Amino acid sequence: MPFKDPQRKRAYEREFQREWHARRKREFFVGMVCEQCGAEEDLELCHPTGGRLRDLTGGINPWSLSKEKFEDLLTVTAIYCAACKRRKVWLQHDWEGLRKAGVVE
Repeated sequence: MPFKDPQRKRAYEREFQREWHARRKREFFVGMVCEQCGAEEDLELCHPTGGRLRDLTGGINPWSLSKEKFEDLLTVTAIYCAACKRRKVWLQHDWEGLRKAGVVE
């Protein structure tokens, strides 16, 4: 779709990418469940050590990867619901040590 205005073109491309990533994510999680509690809603890919998924993909949005690279990523990630992922990340941090250091209250 040709655009004469570069700003309109960028806005169109951003919206297209946002919708494409959302659709790909939605289609991927159909029929899957959380590995911890078995929930079927609010599923997310979880980094094995609690880091960011983009650290495993070289800074690229995981939903933008080719099918082969995405399948490689799945071998090192887990599928958790949002609540279990938050619990996992919470437990991985040394919150008491951070409180003593004055980083968190």
